[in-house]
Formats: sequence, structure tokens, C-alpha cells
Amino acid sequence: MSDQATYRLSRNAFGRLVFTEANGAVREGVIPVRAFPITAPDHSIALVDQHGHELAWIEQLSGLPDELRAIVAAELATREFIPEIRRIRDVSSFVTPARGRWKLTAAIRLSSSRAKKISGALLRHLCSLPTVRAYSS
Repeated sequence: MSDQATYRLSRNAFGRLVFTEANGAVREGVIPVRAFPITAPDHSIALVDQHGHELAWIEQLSGLPDELRAIVAAELATREFIPEIRRIRDVSSFVTPARGRWKLTAAIRLSSSRAKKISGALLRHLCSLPTVRAYSS
């Protein structure tokens, strides 16, 4: 599967993504999933159905037509945000950090459009954690 425009994406009345194949088959509830969300956020994106089956593979987001790119980017922005680790304050074990305890200072950078789409309760919860603060960029 590739990022050639052999499919269309649209939204249904409930705002969910609808994937229409070239042969006219329609699948609702499609979700874009980044393969490498931190190291390559605009590359290697799968469009999967409700059961996790891959419908299409987007090699590079910028390679999509403008309309498709806007829909995929908007959907990714509403379902994902990546915390930015600002400082590691303490690590209890240098041998196996995964088993040790870490104390992190993290900040969540949100654009104003993304901040509006994240529920207020979730944002308040994240900001209530002692080492997390949110700010708009």
C-alpha cells in the first residue's frame, strides 16, 4: 500500500473518518497511526480500520494531495500530543534505567488549535502532576 491517491478520506456526520477505496468500498472509523511518532512524525503513517487492519500506508505526509494531507494532519493533531522532556532530575539506577525510578520535568507544548481540542479535564489533570506544565506556542 502506498500514498498514491487511490483512496479518498472524508468525515461522516459524527466527525469520524471515512475511507473510500478506488472500487467504491467504504470503511468508517479510520484512524491514522504514526509508526515513529517521535523520530519521524511526518513519515510512515498507517491508516487503519476499527479492527487495526491497515488500509493504506502513507510514506510521507507531504507527498499527499493538499486535501488528504489536511484531513490526516487534523486527525493526528486531535488524537496525539507528545510531551517534551525538559530535564531529567534524578535516575536511581544507571545499569537498567527501565527498572529504576526516574524523576522528569516535562512540558507539553500545544498549539492553540490543539489545546482547544484536548479536553479541559485531561489538560487540568496533566497540569496537576508535580512535574508537568502546559504552555501554548
